[in-house]
Amino acid sequence: MGGSSTIFPPAVLLACGVCLCVIGLLGLAVGTLHLSLNVSHATLTLVSLALEGALGWFVFVSQAIAFHAYEADKLAVSTFDKGLWMLQMFGGASMGVALLGSQFYFSLQLYRMQSLEDGAAVYDSKYLRKRIVFYSLLVVIKAGCEVAMGVLVYKNDPPLNPVQSPYMSFKYRLIIADGCITLLVGLYGMVIGIAGLSKQGLYFALVAFSSLIIQLGMYDLAQLSQSIPLRSYQLGVLGVILVPLTVGLMCMPIFLVAAMDREKEGEEAPVHHTQGIVFSQSP
Repeated sequence: MGGSSTIFPPAVLLACGVCLCVIGLLGLAVGTLHLSLNVSHATLTLVSLALEGALGWFVFVSQAIAFHAYEADKLAVSTFDKGLWMLQMFGGASMGVALLGSQFYFSLQLYRMQSLEDGAAVYDSKYLRKRIVFYSLLVVIKAGCEVAMGVLVYKNDPPLNPVQSPYMSFKYRLIIADGCITLLVGLYGMVIGIAGLSKQGLYFALVAFSSLIIQLGMYDLAQLSQSIPLRSYQLGVLGVILVPLTVGLMCMPIFLVAAMDREKEGEEAPVHHTQGIVFSQSP
């Protein structure tokens, strides 16, 4: 496996990367067949869904949980280091669940559209509210871990080292500020879901996209002027890892809030009954 007493097996991380590529290609293939070629096979989508679920669980357990737990146990030299690794694990887990869960959500929706009768594939507003609360809670967990990590770095004043993925910051003020902004977005989403607020899609999209831009800017742009103790390719890898995780985390609540608005508009739309003439064709 290539690992050692201090190095997590690289073969496992390589397998996780391959599994993520397969998951993405499966979703892309099934979606392209349905949208572009008008080829709809519920069985094929179900097989894809099962593979995505199995591979997704392997990636989640191996990369989001086992990797960080291993590093905390083998590399942490103090309680402070272990605290950072544990916060990274919980934050990474929330982002991983959002990324993998969103793909599973859309694949399941496609399967319902292909296998069930007309109208059965539509999720009602009650279901969407639960999903909004769930994915907004993931945003809150990520942001809460981020704020906690920034506070730990500020209190302990460690040497200049980057906070590992899924967080990367050389300035504790940046990571605390970003975490607070993201926390407000997650709480806003939870309020929308719990209270079932209508017509919030545009407002929520504006604040969530603003938070997304701030997060990506903090990760990749705001720190380039720092004296970074990393090779350029290592910094690039961290930035690339963070982008899809962050986009998946922030965009899913945006979609769900907009979907709930559309569903509520359909439920509240008045039904106009018109009386017309029925023509029958004689044999």
